[in-house]
Amino acid sequence: MQGYRYKVRQSNGELLKGILWAESRQAAGIQLTSQYGLVLTLQELAFWQKPIGTQGALTFTERELFFRQLGVLLAGGLPVLKALHVMGLGAGAKVTALCRNLEEALQQGHSLSQSFSRHKKQVGELAESLAEAGEKSGRVPDLMNRLAGYYKMRQKNRRLLLQAAMYPLLVLALSGGIGIVFLWKVLPVFLDVYQTLQIQPDPFLQGLLNVSHLAEEEPALLLSSIATVIGLAVLSLQHWRKIVVRIPFVKRLLRRFWEIQLLQLLVLLLQGGVTLPDALRGAGKILPDPALRRHMATMEKQLLAGLPLLQAVASCGELFSPLTREFMSLGEESGQLPLMLQEASGMAEEKFQQQMKLVRTLMEPGLLLILALTSGGILYLVLSPLLSMMNELPMLS
Repeated sequence: MQGYRYKVRQSNGELLKGILWAESRQAAGIQLTSQYGLVLTLQELAFWQKPIGTQGALTFTERELFFRQLGVLLAGGLPVLKALHVMGLGAGAKVTALCRNLEEALQQGHSLSQSFSRHKKQVGELAESLAEAGEKSGRVPDLMNRLAGYYKMRQKNRRLLLQAAMYPLLVLALSGGIGIVFLWKVLPVFLDVYQTLQIQPDPFLQGLLNVSHLAEEEPALLLSSIATVIGLAVLSLQHWRKIVVRIPFVKRLLRRFWEIQLLQLLVLLLQGGVTLPDALRGAGKILPDPALRRHMATMEKQLLAGLPLLQAVASCGELFSPLTREFMSLGEESGQLPLMLQEASGMAEEKFQQQMKLVRTLMEPGLLLILALTSGGILYLVLSPLLSMMNELPMLS
């Protein structure tokens, strides 16, 4: 595919500019002529003019805006092709490329759901099933708006986790920076004092002083060592993440987070007309843990085998809380499962937000206390030889 920058005059006399992607210049000209009539200019994009990153997945925020705009335009009566073309005008590189690819798929005779299935990396796993349900029920605009709301809520919950992790990361980075400055600039002063007074520090402090002296003489070596340590830390990040998520409190928080995501997604799919087994299959794809995905697959198989929902949920381990299971049981008995799941999702999200507020409230003084104790301990180690020498001096009468 090649990009072409065009300028056309519409039937009402208005000028329109943009970028069109086509197999050839002739194909681009035919498409523009059929859509607008008079083509004024059509120039091939040079390689340095091509937008970067047009094939990456859309972020949750971009997906929310994409599906919101699509739902609004379709609800306003625009055909799908025209709506996608309007959305691609003036949008970012990724959205423009996505709209162009979807237009091409529709022009080849594919449905909207089939077009979404060809671009799951960009639009996500949910768009295909919801668009298919909307095509069958005639509710495509409504389901696109619901999908936008789902991505908005998921972005909100992710932001809560990031905000909770931002403070400790900032404190650790600041502590590391202060430690490097202390090691580089302050410790050499104590090294000179101890050498002048012929004081022999303890082995740990002597090691720090040697590192500080080396840093003063060979700063490039220090920087390369720090870069190596950071690189090793990044490489072992996955290993440390597995350790952190096994901490009971962190594990409970993450389970609560994924329970909320699953419930919201199940509500979205069930309200869109997707059957419960298919909804479970689609919802299980968002889980990061393979073990949890296997639990969801087992739950789907048990439902297809005719087991009641509550018994099938028991195979998911601790993924669904007891309160959520009660709501599921009520929903199955009353025939209002989506409504009951929505209530369970709201209560679980409220409790999750309360827990995150508690985490942030306790984390700030806890980290400050750890930082103060660490700083005090280092200062004591550095000053202890000098204090010991001063205590050994005879008292003046």
